[in-house]
Amino acid sequence: MNARENIGEDARGRPMTEAEWKSAPIADLLLHTLDIHRTRHGAEPSNSFVLRPPYAAQRCDLGRKHMLLAFGILRRYWDHLAPGARETLSALEAFEGAPDRPLDPSLDDFGHVMDLLGEYQDAAEGETAMALWLVGGWWPEVKSRWEGQELPASWRPLFDDVFGDAFRPVAFEPAWRTDTAVSLARQMYEGRDFSLLPILTDALQDAGCDDGQLLGHCRGPGPHVRGCWAVDWVLGLV
Repeated sequence: MNARENIGEDARGRPMTEAEWKSAPIADLLLHTLDIHRTRHGAEPSNSFVLRPPYAAQRCDLGRKHMLLAFGILRRYWDHLAPGARETLSALEAFEGAPDRPLDPSLDDFGHVMDLLGEYQDAAEGETAMALWLVGGWWPEVKSRWEGQELPASWRPLFDDVFGDAFRPVAFEPAWRTDTAVSLARQMYEGRDFSLLPILTDALQDAGCDDGQLLGHCRGPGPHVRGCWAVDWVLGLV
């Protein structure tokens, strides 16, 4: 993938510089990555207000990584949600992470799901409400929906974990994708437990990986969520 394909444009339509990318508000980054994904897949730009349900098998205009980022952010506020909301959102998250598995029939109706997400958001406050809104998938409205409010800067490390460094893409070698590395990555992806990342680092090095960006990310303090770009690379999900 060309590094410049990952980089959004500023308000004047020119590619963002590395300094601008690193300091951009979260709302701008969300829109940039959404525009890039939808342009690649033939969808309209992000001001068209045509986002569809957060179901991977039914969606072409909002990417898997966008939704996994949304769920990763929401997990920060999990304790603020009612048990019923956690149950519904866990089912949606599980389906997003593995769309081949059956979806709970009670969540198979788009209108019903959107109504539930609206109810959960109405009952929430502050950053929890923002995170629930993100899961709803109406990202093109981010500037108008939260006008006068900044999305939390604390979300930026999660964004970087999912989308990586747009200016330093990794050239992943298939030889690094050993059985051991894939097994470790799969455990982390399915269990959302990233304590195995240091062991994955050793496995990658044993396979000949010497990419500082990849190894550094695996050794770093995180945070890490399902959709982490390094784990996705190992699993071939990029």
